[in-house]
Amino acid sequence: MLGGFDLRRHEGIMIAGAVPKPRDIFTNTRALLVPSAWEEPSGRVVAEALVNGVPPLVSDRGGLAESCNGAGFVLPLPSDLTGDTSRPVSAEAVEPWIDVISQIAFDEAFYQDAVEKTKLAARMYAREELAPKYVDFFVKTLQRGFT
Repeated sequence: MLGGFDLRRHEGIMIAGAVPKPRDIFTNTRALLVPSAWEEPSGRVVAEALVNGVPPLVSDRGGLAESCNGAGFVLPLPSDLTGDTSRPVSAEAVEPWIDVISQIAFDEAFYQDAVEKTKLAARMYAREELAPKYVDFFVKTLQRGFT
């Protein structure tokens, strides 16, 4: 049971425990669902999906869309759906998610295009991209001094 739902009948859904490296999970992942109902500042799991070539499907909350960096799919959630909501989500609210999941599952060209976009988007998380930005930040900080 997960969140009150018995997912055992869905053989294509895997719920895994902790692994040493995120790529160990993403090796068998075709798409990552992040239907967060709260205003996520960012989503590390989204960055990990991109780096591993997995298209993320994220909610339109907080910084998740920005974390996707133009890849993946940003999908709506009802505005009245919050972390305190205890009722199931309506079928009409889930429909856009199901549509994209179906395309990823059954339209190989659509899926491959999404994977290619993740590879491009993942570049912003590459060490070669991030290291100079961190160096620049710390150099500027040191130049300003501590006050």
